[in-house]
Amino acid sequence: MKFLKRFSIFLLLLSLGITGCGTTPSPVQEEEGIPPSLLKVQGPRNSKVYLNGLFQGLCNEEGLLEIPLSRGSYVISLVYPDGAETFRRIQIEEASQVVNFNPEITAPSNLPEETNPPKEDEAGKVKSEEFEDLLFFDPLEITPGTKVSILLPEGVYTGDVQGGVSHGYGTFRSSNGETYTGTWKDGKREGFGKIEWPDGSWYEGGWKDNQISGEGTLVKASGDSYKGSFSQGTFNGQGTYTWSNGDVYSGDWLSGKPQGLGVFFSSQETYSGEWFEGMRHGVGIAEWANGDSYEGQWQWDKPSGEGLFRSASGEEYEGQWQEGIMQGVGIYKYSDGSIYQGLFEKGTPAGGWYTDPSGNTFEVSRRL
Repeated sequence: MKFLKRFSIFLLLLSLGITGCGTTPSPVQEEEGIPPSLLKVQGPRNSKVYLNGLFQGLCNEEGLLEIPLSRGSYVISLVYPDGAETFRRIQIEEASQVVNFNPEITAPSNLPEETNPPKEDEAGKVKSEEFEDLLFFDPLEITPGTKVSILLPEGVYTGDVQGGVSHGYGTFRSSNGETYTGTWKDGKREGFGKIEWPDGSWYEGGWKDNQISGEGTLVKASGDSYKGSFSQGTFNGQGTYTWSNGDVYSGDWLSGKPQGLGVFFSSQETYSGEWFEGMRHGVGIAEWANGDSYEGQWQWDKPSGEGLFRSASGEEYEGQWQEGIMQGVGIYKYSDGSIYQGLFEKGTPAGGWYTDPSGNTFEVSRRL
């Protein structure tokens, strides 16, 4: 991720021996003659509380979570029940300290806008006052393999660092509630990892150059799922997609759509054959729940070209099709044994030869 290369903006070490950062916030290690402090976090009920990237617990029914801490600097983040997340840096110096994350009452919209100009850095970019007082460390001076917690406007990364960027194994939690845990290379997600989205969707599998690539499993909030090959974030290669209603497609994929050879199953029909851009296209066989079947050529999801249709009642048509309708030259065999051979227009005989069940043949313009 590009944002993980911005370590020179906000960097907070969790490793031992670095001034201003603690290790895992609890249990508390009391300094000689100094009792531990008590951090009281206030927020909406069931909000998740993290310190230096580590989960501490949920705010209770009264909207409170108490955490005993050693005195020092910490990065605290709170994930609201709706998935939104906010961050704050705190300095624990008193015996008891309260951090309130409850939403403040906003001013009426008709008040005049703030007239003071925003602060700017040397490059002329607006600074975020929320992170203005964060500790600064040179990422290039970090010992390879050191685990750190980095606070960024987009979220928090906790894990291994090498050469000033995330490298190894780590977790990134974005401010919009997205979480990725897995391997990293040169500041990008690479190898194997799992990402979870606020709506409950998740993916676990291969990554390359910060994108979903390789073999993996995707489960959507809707209940749909896909297991198979990915390339640059889309279904690509061999894979199986299962809809929440039980429908299944298994086969070839290209750029997120069925393409190549594949099989589709549903409660109403089964199709096995060629696909193009997500539609039945080429040669394939379809069988319907009522007993009807079609084998032949398809174009854009409909029988087109040469094909054979058999009905559950015993009737049969073999010939030309256009957009799912009998059109052109063909032979229709009726359930009573009679046969029509000739032209069809819009699914209706339009001139040819008719043979009755007794074997008598005569020319007709149309069979009524």
